[in-house]
Amino acid sequence: MKSLLISAFVSVLVLMGCTPSSPTDPGKPSNQDYYPTTVGSKWVYKDQAGNTVTTEHIGTSEKNGKTYTTSTQVTPSESTIGYVRNDGSTVFSITGNIDGNEIPILEYSGGAGHAWSYIINVNGTLNEYKMKIRAIGTTKTVTAGTYNDVLIADLDQTSSFGGIEYSIIGVYYFSKKYGLLMVEFTGLLNRTLEATAITIK
Repeated sequence: MKSLLISAFVSVLVLMGCTPSSPTDPGKPSNQDYYPTTVGSKWVYKDQAGNTVTTEHIGTSEKNGKTYTTSTQVTPSESTIGYVRNDGSTVFSITGNIDGNEIPILEYSGGAGHAWSYIINVNGTLNEYKMKIRAIGTTKTVTAGTYNDVLIADLDQTSSFGGIEYSIIGVYYFSKKYGLLMVEFTGLLNRTLEATAITIK
């Protein structure tokens, strides 16, 4: 489940050859709001234990008559491939969804307070994700730099394993034109991923 959570949001699920001392909004911006899908873009993250997660867009794929960006995600323990597309208001993914249907992982045009939900089927177990935009237009500083026009989205996920229900609470920080800057998980999954470098093509 940890791999799925990270893949769904970090691979497209999230930073561009700049140093901690970079100026505000470093790098070359994408023309896609909050979730760049341009081939060659790359995000590097570290968690609180120093583990690195790297996501890179390596090409495109046709699925069900739609064009997706193909992303690789490399962690210390595994390498996965995901597929995402951005239609200008919503980011869709089929990463981790074993029934092959795309899911709306980010709806960024609805404004603060906008909420949506989706279900991912993992090995026959249904995981429900409830998302809500907390704020838009904020500023966030991470190791990769300081970014303006940041969207903050809250996650409330519930999963059931062996008759026991688990909860994961998450907070995502997306920068307009630069993508995912940081994600903080609490509950079953206690982990923070922070961008240390972003390359946008």
